[in-house]
Amino acid sequence: MTHLAGGAFQYGHYSIQRCAICGKALVKYDLRCLAVPAGEKNNGPGYWQVGSLVEQDGNRTSLIGELAEDFKAEDLPPDFCLWELDLESAE
Repeated sequence: MTHLAGGAFQYGHYSIQRCAICGKALVKYDLRCLAVPAGEKNNGPGYWQVGSLVEQDGNRTSLIGELAEDFKAEDLPPDFCLWELDLESAE
């Protein structure tokens, strides 16, 4: 399934990036387990750029593109998470 990367946030010792559409966690770090080699600067964990189209398939996560500002619905992949949401019950 393909998701739209939203902003990352920190809650306690976790740092999480979720899909901006459905809320699925795309990246989740336990900051207590973040290792930095001796002598290296800690730049923190890595995240997907906000607006990236990220495909998750089992344990594989891949960048498949980014949305243009003037995108149309037909530009979205057929497995985009929005198509799985029950939008009528959200009203």
